[in-house]
Amino acid sequence: MSLYHMREYLWQKVVIRWTGHPRDQSCTEDLSHSPPDVTLKDVMTRLEPIVVKLQGLMIWDQPYHSMVALIAFNCLYWLFVWFNRFSFYSYLAIALFCIYFLILWTQYIWPEIRVPPNPSTDTEGWTPVHPNVLSAPEINHYINELCVMSRAVILWFIRLRREKRFKFFITTTSILFMTAIIGRLVPGVLIVYSISKC
Repeated sequence: MSLYHMREYLWQKVVIRWTGHPRDQSCTEDLSHSPPDVTLKDVMTRLEPIVVKLQGLMIWDQPYHSMVALIAFNCLYWLFVWFNRFSFYSYLAIALFCIYFLILWTQYIWPEIRVPPNPSTDTEGWTPVHPNVLSAPEINHYINELCVMSRAVILWFIRLRREKRFKFFITTTSILFMTAIIGRLVPGVLIVYSISKC
C-alpha cells in the first residue's frame, strides 16, 4: 500500500467517524437534528444543584460567597502556577479525577452508606433558581446547539478540503499562524487565566 493510499484510507476513517457517512457521499446533509444526548441529560440532571450554585457564584447572587470563591480560585490558580512542576496534562488529569470522584461519591457511594431518609420527608427537594441562572434542560439545549454547530464547521472543513484545497490550505495556515503568534506574545498562564475568568 502506497503512502497516498494509506493517507486516503486514514482520512476516510476520520470522515466516517466524524460525519457518519462515507467519503463519496455529499456533506450537504441536514444538520437540524441534534446528536444523542441521553448521557449528557442524565449527568446534567444529577449535577443540576451544583451547576446552579456555581452559576449563582458567577453572577454574584450572594456577594459574600462569590467574593470568597473568587479569592479562593485566585489563590489556588496562582499556587498552581507558582508550583509549575507539573505539565498541563497533569493538571487536566487531576481536574478530571476530581470530577470523576465527585460524581462517583454523590451518585454511587453516598446513596449506599447514608442513613435512609424518613419516608414522610421529600428526598428530591427543589433547587432554588435565580432568574439569570440556566437550568439543566437549558444548558443541555445550548450544548446540543454547540454540538450541531461544531459538526457543521467540521463538515464545512471536510467539504473545503475536498473541493477547494488551496483555500483550505490558506485558511488552516492562517488560523494556525495567528494562534502561534498569540501563543508566542501572550504567556499561556495569562491565556488560561483570562479564559477561566470569562
